[in-house]
Amino acid sequence: MNLTLPMQQTPNEAVDAFTRNAVRDVFKKMLAIEVKDDKPAPLAEDAGGQIVGSVGFTGKATGIIYLSATASMGQFVTRKMLGLSEAEVDDDMINDAFGELCNMVVGSVKSHLCDCGWSCVLTVPSIVRGKGLSIKTIADVKRTSLGFLAGEQRLLVEVTVKNLPF
Repeated sequence: MNLTLPMQQTPNEAVDAFTRNAVRDVFKKMLAIEVKDDKPAPLAEDAGGQIVGSVGFTGKATGIIYLSATASMGQFVTRKMLGLSEAEVDDDMINDAFGELCNMVVGSVKSHLCDCGWSCVLTVPSIVRGKGLSIKTIADVKRTSLGFLAGEQRLLVEVTVKNLPF
């Protein structure tokens, strides 16, 4: 299937739209959580810090999508995904669950890109944890920040894409 883009949308804008839809769909289907669009904003301070998951895609379309959340949201997502209590969840489980969540979101974006003729493959998920984390990009990369609310929890999604040809 070869999707065509609306006339007013550039390929890079399409990646942003695919990402926004993928976040909503994955959270709804996998976690039964409705996420709402919000302005991108820094994450709240959390005693456990932040968790950032990333998955890249490379080929005709090349980029990386980062999902950032507080450690407490990472814990919450893991409990929902695995059906466990707070006491049963450890850091390795959180890393694995958040990495898989990223993989599902970016896998959906990749599928739409391939449908549009921008074939690409995914990289393995990566997880970084800490405090005060930020994403920096290099030249020739378009970066968009997307904000979401899942209840009272914030999710920040950074979409970095090497400029796509028209």
